[in-house]
Amino acid sequence: MDFKRYLQPRYRKGARLQTFELFRLDRGHPDKVACLRNPNSKPSMLTLCRSSNTNSPDTITLGRLLEAVAKVPAPKPNPEKALGMSIKIAPSVPAEFVHDTLVAKPAADMEADQA
Repeated sequence: MDFKRYLQPRYRKGARLQTFELFRLDRGHPDKVACLRNPNSKPSMLTLCRSSNTNSPDTITLGRLLEAVAKVPAPKPNPEKALGMSIKIAPSVPAEFVHDTLVAKPAADMEADQA
């Protein structure tokens, strides 16, 4: 099973979505999207479902599809980004997040590679 065969009969392709820049979703109407061209524009409501009489998604089938998706391994650390984060962002990080791996100062060997 693949996602395309499962989702195509239920949802539109959404070609008009590319003409908008901002989107809002409402939990009460998961089949509709409020689309805005800019923050001050009037929202246009687009319906994502193909028709109102489409059966609700089969959660068992969707669950099987999600299980079939291959897990992607974590990317290798990028020393340039780590050094940039420590120089630019770390000084303004609140005290409770200083030891987070995202803003921790890179190891000495990573800094030596950059020099």
